[in-house]
Amino acid sequence: MRRRTRPRYRSVILLALSLAALMAFAPTVLAANIDDLVLSLEQGDRTQKLKAIRQLGALGDVKALRPLLNALQDRSDDLIREEAARALGQIGDKRAVLLLVVRLKEERVAIVRARIAEAHGKLKDPRSVEALIKATEDTELRWIRLYAAWSLGEIRDGRAIAPLLNMSLTGEHTFVHNEAKIALLKSVDIWSKIEQGDIVLAYGSIEARDRIKSLKQFLIDMLTDPNERIRLMAVKALGKYADAESAEYLRRTAERDNSSKIRKAAQVALVKRGF
Repeated sequence: MRRRTRPRYRSVILLALSLAALMAFAPTVLAANIDDLVLSLEQGDRTQKLKAIRQLGALGDVKALRPLLNALQDRSDDLIREEAARALGQIGDKRAVLLLVVRLKEERVAIVRARIAEAHGKLKDPRSVEALIKATEDTELRWIRLYAAWSLGEIRDGRAIAPLLNMSLTGEHTFVHNEAKIALLKSVDIWSKIEQGDIVLAYGSIEARDRIKSLKQFLIDMLTDPNERIRLMAVKALGKYADAESAEYLRRTAERDNSSKIRKAAQVALVKRGF
């Protein structure tokens, strides 16, 4: 006797077939949608252009690269340039790097420069480093410095260690200070391979050189930072050292830190190192 398919299973089968058909059809729809959005970006009014830029960034298709690069150079509209920079970061195609470097140097509107600095961090290309280092000194808008620090932390290049240290030590807004510290903590593996003298020489002034710390001393200092994320990152980084001095500071953290998460991380680091 032939068995009937249960209604519950029949619904599952129909749903699976529908999804398969939709997935087969989706690339064609997506391609057509991108073409329409590019057309809106190139020929639409301001509202249509902004909507198209945002949707192209969300879709992340490299077909949008050239139109977005053109939009980044639209000198008539600051918001168009800002949104184009954001979208280029979302797409993540490194062919945009060289123009983004130029625009970070030449862009006159501060908020657009900040968005361009952020895009560099999403592309994570070493060719951005020198322009981002320069942006850490931008005094017009703190968001530029913050995004420059964040991007340098994403790229993790030895050339950025000295400028980031300077940002972490000078009088800055707390959230910019913290972003510089986090960028340094992300770059610990790179920093560990650089001679201390080379970092000192990168400062260029005797006053600044006097404030330079070794990597280990920086990590020890970060164990008492007010920011919990920074302390946790410092614990994990300091756990890579197997010497008695580092172990003693980790023991203090394991006993005294007000965060149970950080105390546990310090205990784990000590056990891994055999202390």
